[in-house]
Amino acid sequence: MKVRKKETGPGRARFPSPERKNKKLINAPDGLSYRSGCRATTIPDTFVGLPDPLLQGRQEKIEASLGNNHGKAGSFRFFPTETVFDQPFSIRHVLTLCRITLTMDVILAMDLMQGKVVHGRKGERATYRPLTWGLSPTTDPIEYVRFLRPRFLYVADLDRIQGRGSHDDAIRSCSALVEHTYLDRGCRSPSDCPHYPGITDVVGTETAGDDLSIYQGGYLSLDLQDGKVLPRGTDPVSLLAGFGSLDFEGVILLNIAAVGTSTMPAEVELRSWREACDCPLLYGGGIAGADDLGLLQELGYQGAILSTALHRGRIPLALVQEGCLC
Repeated sequence: MKVRKKETGPGRARFPSPERKNKKLINAPDGLSYRSGCRATTIPDTFVGLPDPLLQGRQEKIEASLGNNHGKAGSFRFFPTETVFDQPFSIRHVLTLCRITLTMDVILAMDLMQGKVVHGRKGERATYRPLTWGLSPTTDPIEYVRFLRPRFLYVADLDRIQGRGSHDDAIRSCSALVEHTYLDRGCRSPSDCPHYPGITDVVGTETAGDDLSIYQGGYLSLDLQDGKVLPRGTDPVSLLAGFGSLDFEGVILLNIAAVGTSTMPAEVELRSWREACDCPLLYGGGIAGADDLGLLQELGYQGAILSTALHRGRIPLALVQEGCLC
């Protein structure tokens, strides 16, 4: 599990530091701070100091919440401190503290339709056209990925989502070119989740049906239109709050109405979604540039899914190739 760097500053509580190179003093919510090692391209140990009473029965829950990084387990070591806090330090505080210090993945979105990489706006799929104006000289999916060389890839197979074909072979070939792929192929039942190696199945609410409890593993995509979850207009906060009863690994907030618009929701809305659950949470739709990425990271999102900002030159290609903001 990678650890995010952040500027130093005063805090009300200070944790002792393990003997480790590249230690950074991290400020956390409510003025708390601790020290952590950081190696952006590896999975370093994350050291979190907590008073002894807080460790009882909670270390396993914290590790479970933070230890899944594309199937790789992070390494955690807890050590006691005599720090006296001036307010209660709940498990939510612990999880929030840990979450904001992690790097945020930067994930390239790729929409496929009729064998081509396409670009569109607001989910109006009848208007989607091949992405001929971007950084890539080709709209062939495999050559597109080979040219851009992203670290992480999110693929929406729009043909299969709309029930008229698929790009399975091309997607598997693209997946072999990146470190990890998230795939929304319009799952309508668990049998539609192929469990391909190196690919996380994404189950979108647009097609999944009413009973989400029948799915096991993968990510749940809350497909948003006008701030509500498709297809029934459900409040996303209520679904996020009930995430613990489902068997998904994490959630993608896919703001379909913002796709291609370079306009994200207001910070208060993004914050309310992040605070609704402690699960790994990715966001996609309307990311305009570096400021938006910084906001998502600050709010504690684990990943940002983007395309338009890259092709318009507002996000450097090197960042997508590095695959993380830290």
